[in-house]
Amino acid sequence: MENIKNYHPIYQFKVIGACRLEKNTSIVRDKGAFISFEIKSPESLCKRVLKETDGKGVDVVFDAVGGEIFPSALDW
Repeated sequence: MENIKNYHPIYQFKVIGACRLEKNTSIVRDKGAFISFEIKSPESLCKRVLKETDGKGVDVVFDAVGGEIFPSALDW
């Protein structure tokens, strides 16, 4: 996977990586995510994303796994 350099200069987006395991957060950051963090529950995902985006939330959600967390990713 190519590193996206934390901020894509043409499309002006930042990637936020949410991982179920702490050990995966460094992998996501190494691949170019602006920030990555472990999530323990759907509520923790929303709370952390809102914190990292100054309450703005996100415009796009990509979930490669699905599961119980995905519906909460659409709640902003």
